[in-house]
Amino acid sequence: YYEIIYSTLINWKPDYDCKMDLNGKKNLILKNDENSLHTKCQEIINYIKDKESAFVMMNQIWDVVNFYHYEVFICILKIVSNNSKTERPGTLDLPMLLFLKNYRRFSPPSQSEEEQWYSTFPDSQVLDPLSEFRLPFIKILFTDDIWSIIRPEINLKSYKYWFDATNILRKNLKQDNICIYAVKEVVSSKILEDTSGNWILYPKFEDLFAEVDECVQNISDLEKATSVIYNLMYHTPNGADKVNAAQLSYKYAQKYKEQNPNSTDVVKAYIKVK
Repeated sequence: YYEIIYSTLINWKPDYDCKMDLNGKKNLILKNDENSLHTKCQEIINYIKDKESAFVMMNQIWDVVNFYHYEVFICILKIVSNNSKTERPGTLDLPMLLFLKNYRRFSPPSQSEEEQWYSTFPDSQVLDPLSEFRLPFIKILFTDDIWSIIRPEINLKSYKYWFDATNILRKNLKQDNICIYAVKEVVSSKILEDTSGNWILYPKFEDLFAEVDECVQNISDLEKATSVIYNLMYHTPNGADKVNAAQLSYKYAQKYKEQNPNSTDVVKAYIKVK
C-alpha cells in the first residue's frame, strides 16, 4: 500500500488554467484541490490495519513532495490527523500552507529558490511552472533566512498581505521589517531617480509618498521609521518632491523625539532631520 500512496501523492499535479486580469497579470485558476486527493488516499489507507504506519509513511513522503504542490502537503497533514495518534512536528505547517495557497506571488523566483529546487529535484531540467504564481513551501520559511525567499516580494502593493503571515511566523517575521523593506524597495526600484539634475518645481510622487506614509505608520519602532524615511528623502530628486519627503521625514523625527524627550542621541537625530 505504501507504493500506491507514494505514487498517488508524488505524481499528483494541479489541474489549472491561467486567466489574465484587467491589468494584464496572469492569475492561477485551480480546477482540482486536496479534497479529492485526500479521499483517494484515505480509501487506500482504510485497507491498512496498522494506522500508525500511516504516520511513518507520510513523514517519508513529506520530504520529497514538490514544494509548489501545497495541496499534497495539506493532504498529508489530513491523513496524519485522521489516522495517527502521533502529531506531526510543525504545528505551523497548515496555517502557513493556507496562507500561501491564497497568496499570488509578485516577483520571479530568486537564485536561492532556484538552487533549492535543483538541489531537491536534481533530475529536473526546469523550474516548476507553478513557481510563476506560488512561493515554495520549504523549511527556510520558518527560519531567520526567510528573507532570502520573500524579500523580493515585499513592496507597497504587497506588504499588507504579509501582516497575516506575521501571526504565523512570529519568531522570524516582524511587521516592522516588512514595512521597512517595502519602503526600501521604493528606493531600490529607482522610481525616484532623476538624472537631469534639474530642480523639479512640481511634485510627481504625492500619491507614492502617501502610500509610504500609510506603510510607515505600521512601524512600531520610531527610530527605524525615522531612519527609513530619512533614507527615502535622501534619494528623492531636488525640488517639490524633496520638500514633501523632508516634511514626511520631519513628521517621524518629531514623533521619535516626543517618545524620547530626554535622549541626547534622539535630539541630535531630530536636529539633523530638522
